[in-house]
Amino acid sequence: MKKILTTFLLVCCLAPLAASLPSDPAFKEATASFSHASDLVASFEQTKTIPGMKRALVSTGTMYLSTTKGIIWDIKTPYPSLMVVENDYIIQQTKNKTKTKLNVSDNQIFMDIATSLQLVFSGDFSHIDQNFSLAFTQQDTSWQITLTPLKKSSIATFLSEIIIQGSLQLEKVMMQETSGGSITYRFTNLEERELTHEESLLFNPN
Repeated sequence: MKKILTTFLLVCCLAPLAASLPSDPAFKEATASFSHASDLVASFEQTKTIPGMKRALVSTGTMYLSTTKGIIWDIKTPYPSLMVVENDYIIQQTKNKTKTKLNVSDNQIFMDIATSLQLVFSGDFSHIDQNFSLAFTQQDTSWQITLTPLKKSSIATFLSEIIIQGSLQLEKVMMQETSGGSITYRFTNLEERELTHEESLLFNPN
């Protein structure tokens, strides 16, 4: 179970406000900077830290978020590969076209994390309270949203918190693991647009 989750994740001066934040004007204004009804394309840098390892693992590439299909991580460096995350499966494809498909429909932790991350990346916090408590801070134009998994949530066994930061747009998502490791995504060149035909084909790599 943990191997599946790690595979998926390797490839996201005001006092904290209450969990009813989705109705707060400052919260709505902040999340409006990356809430969208269209698809999303962005460059990303992912940094993975592992307890006991001095050197962090860094990869870069392009993220494609489809509002109907899921998320694609098109990794360019250090080793080109493709990861497709849909509702109930993951597809991994290496540079030499070796493809692996994992069915995760019966893995509740994965399903909860995948669904929550897709909501976060799309700026939809309307159902986030099913698995997280939420705190919001803001200073000038910079803001931070901290999501803490509820004890009853299956996510709490793997993640201790998710921190989302931004200003005029979404800039960083950091996931802190209960093991002490972390995964941080930094985003640039965000585009809200419909995926091209060629980009959509990445959901079914050959």
